[in-house]
Amino acid sequence: MRVLAEGGCLTNEQAVQAEHAIAEYTTAVQSALKVTGHFTGEVDGIYGPATVAAVQAFQTAHQLPATGYVDIATSRALAAALAQQDTSAAGQATAQAIAYASAVQTALKLAGYWNGPIDGQWTDDLTKALQSFQTELGVPSTGTVDTATLAALQQAIKDAKAPAATTTSTPGTTVAGGTDQTTTTAP
Repeated sequence: MRVLAEGGCLTNEQAVQAEHAIAEYTTAVQSALKVTGHFTGEVDGIYGPATVAAVQAFQTAHQLPATGYVDIATSRALAAALAQQDTSAAGQATAQAIAYASAVQTALKLAGYWNGPIDGQWTDDLTKALQSFQTELGVPSTGTVDTATLAALQQAIKDAKAPAATTTSTPGTTVAGGTDQTTTTAP
């Protein structure tokens, strides 16, 4: 996203879509955890400390590493737990689980890291695409949508909305190494 933002390749509509995808993903995670009884806070689309704690509680209850982030194993355990809930709640939560996988797929597609379908299925290929995206964002390549990834993505979106800096060259001015001096200024 940062590369796209800096290169001016991200349209305002794409930035809005990516921002919406992040909030949709987080809302789906929170809603699914609420159905399983692990999230008691307000479903607000913000992957903050309460969401991290709820994911950790869910992971602990299902003998998974308590990272606070939804990885493939956590996603599968969450889907299984939702399936055990009453039919109406399970159907709603399953739809939400699909929605957050779809949101990740959509965000990665907008950033050019996902060429697969937007089908809501969390696969190994989706994890690899997310890891590549994380590497580009300069955050640890965990393969999970963690707070560092969300923060970096939100910053990239914010940067994409900011006016672009301009670069000018002053002819005949040399600096060490004999090259023209380049000045970057904000408009």
